[in-house]
Amino acid sequence: MLASFGVFPISVAVGAVVVHNFGPALLFPLAAAVLLAAILAGLSQRCWRNLGATERARTPANQRRMPGDRRRPGLSMTTDTAGEAS
Repeated sequence: MLASFGVFPISVAVGAVVVHNFGPALLFPLAAAVLLAAILAGLSQRCWRNLGATERARTPANQRRMPGDRRRPGLSMTTDTAGEAS
């Protein structure tokens, strides 16, 4: 949260200086370049590229939830709608 809210005033000040001195036409490509650099920096780190992959690897295939699967976690296929085991 500190990084998110703490950098905002700095970015607004830098944006104001760029727009004041060079016009808004330079701000958008500059912002895109900074965003691209941040994305590439994140993709260059293995921990960010594999985010979530380790959890999938530890979960057996028959217990993975698919999109649209409405089962509650922890319930077996033999439970009824009240959550009682049958």
